[in-house]
Amino acid sequence: MKKWFIPATIAAAMALTTTLFAAEPVFEQNGDKYEFGHFTVEAVELNANAEDFNENGDVSIYHIMDYTAAVPMADSYDANGVTDANNTSSTYVVTTADQALVIDLGNGAPATAGHFGEDAEDQAVLDAIDAEFKELIQSLAGDRKITVAITHNHGDHVGYITALAGEGYPLYFAEGDYNERFQRTYGESFAQYDLILFTPGELTIDLGDVALESIDCKGHTDASVLYLLTTPVVHYTYNDAGEATDSSATYYLFAGDAVGSGSTGWFFSKAGIDLFSESIVAVEAKMAATVDYNDYLGGEEKHDAVLHILGGHGWQIWNRFGTCAMDIRYIENLKTLTEKIPEGTWVAEGTDGKTLEELLQEGYVVTKPTGAWLDTSIYYGPELDAVAGITTSTATLNEIAGITTEEPAAN
Repeated sequence: MKKWFIPATIAAAMALTTTLFAAEPVFEQNGDKYEFGHFTVEAVELNANAEDFNENGDVSIYHIMDYTAAVPMADSYDANGVTDANNTSSTYVVTTADQALVIDLGNGAPATAGHFGEDAEDQAVLDAIDAEFKELIQSLAGDRKITVAITHNHGDHVGYITALAGEGYPLYFAEGDYNERFQRTYGESFAQYDLILFTPGELTIDLGDVALESIDCKGHTDASVLYLLTTPVVHYTYNDAGEATDSSATYYLFAGDAVGSGSTGWFFSKAGIDLFSESIVAVEAKMAATVDYNDYLGGEEKHDAVLHILGGHGWQIWNRFGTCAMDIRYIENLKTLTEKIPEGTWVAEGTDGKTLEELLQEGYVVTKPTGAWLDTSIYYGPELDAVAGITTSTATLNEIAGITTEEPAAN
C-alpha cells in the first residue's frame, strides 16, 4: 500500500501537539489516526482503487472529529447519545486526483472550546480553533479543488461554516433545509460561499473519476440528505506471488443524522417520523440494489458488496450493544422498525425480567427511557451488531400507534 504523507503544514503543527503515534506523522494504513490541535483525523481509506488493473477512480476518505487523547469523545452507552461529555461531530474529506469534497462542518468553535474547557466567548480562542480546522481541511486537500456538501441544517453539522468562509468554495445545501430560521443564524456566513441549493435525489456531485449521488432521506430535518459514493472501494487478496486472487468491495454512504449513527436516530415529532417512514422505503431499496457488484478480476462471478454508513457522530457507533456494524442490515432494521411502530406492540425493557438485549434477540420491538427531553428510545434488531433505534417522545410513539392515555379523574 502506498504511504500517504501528511502535508508539511500539518506536520509542523503536529510537532507542537501530542500525537496518537510517536512516529513521524504519516498515514501508513487505513485506520491510522493523528491529532492536530483540537482535532483527530483518521484515514478511513488511503489511495483506494490505485491498482493499475482496477478500473475505478482512486479515492481517499478522511474522518475528522473534535477530540483528542486528552479530551476523548463521549461514551454513548450512558444515555443513548445524551451526554455531558464531548459530543463530537463528524466531518469527512473525500479526495480524488484533483478534487476534495468536505462533507459537513462539525460542531463549530464555540462547542469545541466548551468541550475542551476553554472560554467559548473569547473570540481569539474561537478564531484560533477556526484556523486549525481550516488548515486541516486545506492540508488534506492539498492543491485539489475544494467543494463542501452539507447533510442537514443543524448547528453541529454546519458549525465550522465560519472557518472556510470567504474562500468562495462551492457549497451544496438542500433547499428544503434552507429555511428562514436557518438563514437568520447562518445566512451571512453562507453568503461567503458559492451556495448551490438543490433537491435531494436530483444532485450528483462529480469529483472527476468518482461521483457522489444525493439521496432524499427527510425526517430528522425537512430535507436531510444522504451522499452515496457510487464508486465502490475494492480491496484485493493477493497470493505469495503478488497476484490478485479475490476481491471485495465497499460502498460508502455519508449519512449525517438522517439514519442515526448507531445509537438511534433522533426524530422530534410525528410528522418527522412519518416523513422518515416514507423516505426509508426508497433508501432501503436503493441500498439493496447498490450492494451488487461485478468481480473486478474479470471473472463471471457476482459478489455482494458491503455498505458502510459513515454517520454524523462517529462516537455513536459504540453503544450498549457493542460496535454497530452500520451496514445494509441497519437500514433494513430501521425500515422494519418504522413499519412496526404503528402496530403499538412494543414491550418495555425489563419485560418478563429480560434485558433489552434478550428481548431484541427474541424479535421484539423494545422501548427504554432516556431521561432526556426526548424521553424514549425504541429499538428493533435480532442481531445486536445491527440494532436500529429511534429516539423520540412517548407521546409521539403513542400518537403514531393510535394509543390514547386517559387523564386521571379529577377529585
